[in-house]
Amino acid sequence: MLRNGWQALAASAVLGLAGVAIAHESDILVVLEIDLNELRLGSYDFADPIPADFLIPGEPGWWGNGVNIEEGVNGIPGDGLFPIEQGTQIFMVFHAWDPALSMRPDGDLGNVYDQPGQELYLGEGWSGFGMTPWWYVDSTHPDYDPNKALYAVDVSVYDQTGTHLPSPVYTILIEVQASACVADMTGSSNPDDPSYGVPNGSLDANDFFYFLDQFAAGNVARADLTGSGDPTDPGYGVPDGDVDVDDFFYFLDVFSGGCR
Repeated sequence: MLRNGWQALAASAVLGLAGVAIAHESDILVVLEIDLNELRLGSYDFADPIPADFLIPGEPGWWGNGVNIEEGVNGIPGDGLFPIEQGTQIFMVFHAWDPALSMRPDGDLGNVYDQPGQELYLGEGWSGFGMTPWWYVDSTHPDYDPNKALYAVDVSVYDQTGTHLPSPVYTILIEVQASACVADMTGSSNPDDPSYGVPNGSLDANDFFYFLDQFAAGNVARADLTGSGDPTDPGYGVPDGDVDVDDFFYFLDVFSGGCR
């Protein structure tokens, strides 16, 4: 019963990802170099990596979604870049991927882009289109390198209607910024496994059942996570030397919401 309930909780958490709203300091805008009639990706500093700095349940690796890709409805006049023409059909093409890197448009985890030649429809000119790429570095990929922090994908955009010429190729950088996550507690739920109780950069059922073990045992060192179950309380997320129901629900909050 408990395990079935957990599976339903995890599924709900993942299905709700696409609705998460993220604030962006600088987005990638699809605009037009009017003198050459070529598409451009503007406003964003491509030398500045997008951080992959949070975990989500059941996905062993790091995610980043800090930059939108959207139509530049006002252009970028200071750079001589203007809005694209009405009715144009804009696609993004993926050219080259570093191993272990992939992307999911708007947090749809089942819609995977990780191969050269794949194309993603962005939208029609004057529609105000936009999407949030969810970049993912998979720590279980056979070519994953734990010593590698910076990942790259080469992209361009083109107009299927032929009104504008294709853009140059741009390199988008993704940087793994692994950080401590209170819900990432173990690599195994088996007490005889050497990874039991050792965080492994992943949120999955092992963490859930490990926490239940520690909670049931009243282990203050591992299961005391908060002094309150109310996110508005100053004691929320601050251990208070006691293991109680507040710790259980705090763990569920962090686990189901992912870690950043």
